[in-house]
Amino acid sequence: MPLRAAVFDFDGVIVDSEPLHFRLFQRLLGEEGVPLTREDYDAIYLGMDDRECFTEALSRHGKTAALPNIPEMITRKSRMLMAEIAGKPPVLPGAVDLVRGLARAVPLAICSGALRREIEAMLEHAEDFELVDVREDGEWAGGHLPRARHLGKGIIERDIEVAIPDRGRRLVLYCGGGYRSALAADAIQRMGYRNVLSMNGGFRAWREAGHPVIEE
Repeated sequence: MPLRAAVFDFDGVIVDSEPLHFRLFQRLLGEEGVPLTREDYDAIYLGMDDRECFTEALSRHGKTAALPNIPEMITRKSRMLMAEIAGKPPVLPGAVDLVRGLARAVPLAICSGALRREIEAMLEHAEDFELVDVREDGEWAGGHLPRARHLGKGIIERDIEVAIPDRGRRLVLYCGGGYRSALAADAIQRMGYRNVLSMNGGFRAWREAGHPVIEE
């Protein structure tokens, strides 16, 4: 029978984010006076979603007064996780190529207890591309996207051939709102760069959406 679709678990199949989840659970539960070892995590909590894990751990240690804090703890954990994976998502070797290959042939789905926004963020950051900030120096210093490099619009045409010599490399440019990055994208496309995108909404839209920002 031919393959008609593929359904993946997420952690342990596409990414190896369990060590990161453990560290974040350990940190947040520790703030509530609840110790968490890796042995207990693997034996008791592995496979639980965030709400189940926090509820079970707090209840086991008699910290029921902290149960109303669980929604805030889930939100904090998600923000910390998204900031961590923005730098280097823990994608398993070969996973991206496997998923891309199957996607050309059959419908794909992910079945997971992880939060949807976390899955989407890991998949987004697993993509192989260069993220380029074309804003001015002062704007860059005031905050920029994780993993971005800075090539301001005034110098990108001068410096890009040295910074990114591969004209087939996928490039995603952003500025404050999208206008300058669109102009810069057009300029470097005329220089022979073939795979260039301008990020709609730019830095402002990214920050307003609550995504992580690096501030120096």
